[in-house]
Amino acid sequence: PEDSVSVGTAETPVPNNFHNQQMKEHLRSGLRSLPRPRNDYEIVVPEEDTGSSAIEESQTETADSGSKVEDQADVDSRNLALIQQQREKELRSRSQVIQRNFPRPLDINIVLRPPNTDPPLTDLQRTEELIKQEMITML
Repeated sequence: PEDSVSVGTAETPVPNNFHNQQMKEHLRSGLRSLPRPRNDYEIVVPEEDTGSSAIEESQTETADSGSKVEDQADVDSRNLALIQQQREKELRSRSQVIQRNFPRPLDINIVLRPPNTDPPLTDLQRTEELIKQEMITML
């Protein structure tokens, strides 16, 4: 009667547990056969060539102060400040429009009169054309 209801047959979890244990043991034996890890690492600090004379000067000043090693966060923040100063210096040399971040035209009309026209250009027209050329180069 028990066999007709399929109670106590091979569908019980016991064979699954046995199979799982065999798989775990096989994995463990495979891991045991691996070579032991080696922890013989050599740490070398690379020499950086930044190319920026201001950064190099600040690093030599701190190196002369003693034999202590400077914190990398301090070095990074100082380098970032130097880069920011250089950007601000470059921005000050640009035009006021760029400094104030004014909007610039998206579409530029670059139509100029041809320099050799049948009726020659007057002095005023030539001056206007030179001004137009300068505006185009600035934009």
